[in-house]
Amino acid sequence: AVVSTQSTGILSNNQFSQIEITSGTLTQLTALSLDNNKIGQWTSVAELRKIPELRTLRIRLNPLITGPALDMRLLVVAMLPAVSKLNGTPISDNERLQADIFYLKHFAAEYYKGNSDFHIAHNRYKNLVEEYGEPDVGLPKIASIKDQSIMITIAKPDGKEFSKKLLKTTLVKNIHLIIQRQCKILPKNQKLYWVNCLDEKVYLDDPSRDLAYFDIIQDTTVYVEV
Repeated sequence: AVVSTQSTGILSNNQFSQIEITSGTLTQLTALSLDNNKIGQWTSVAELRKIPELRTLRIRLNPLITGPALDMRLLVVAMLPAVSKLNGTPISDNERLQADIFYLKHFAAEYYKGNSDFHIAHNRYKNLVEEYGEPDVGLPKIASIKDQSIMITIAKPDGKEFSKKLLKTTLVKNIHLIIQRQCKILPKNQKLYWVNCLDEKVYLDDPSRDLAYFDIIQDTTVYVEV
């Protein structure tokens, strides 16, 4: 059956196997049901990113969604960052973080092959690599989700603080960008450091390095100097 309004599209129980969307169309669509079709390629999921206001999606009972339910959910959540409700269940901030990490790990081997078809099907992967750093194919999946994220506190120059959950592989340059958004301080004007057990300042002085390189662990406070 095909039922649609300006904001809702119900395309469940059809037999189509592929989705192609022309950019600039479906601009008012906020909810879409694709249950029980024959969608079997990740390129079709990537196409849904062309629907700018899509927030609610149902995509169960498709050949693509054949692995463990949690794994498949996390992959779809990672590929569609604007969607806030998937298969009837809201997506929390914590689930989205886990989804991003799992997605990076799950497709790491294909990413390192450098196949151009991979980047067509997974057009968000490069953005996540820029945000979190390149995945380590040597880590088990469970570690990538559970053990690779840490909570740090960032102390702003005015004495106020905010907390952020990040991957240990998050690059320092991306921390600079987070601080720029929060504090309106350009990265070139920021000096970041944390204080070790000897009360020594350890400066995060290489933007291309990740948090793990500077021994940043759970509950570390990173200070911002200007």
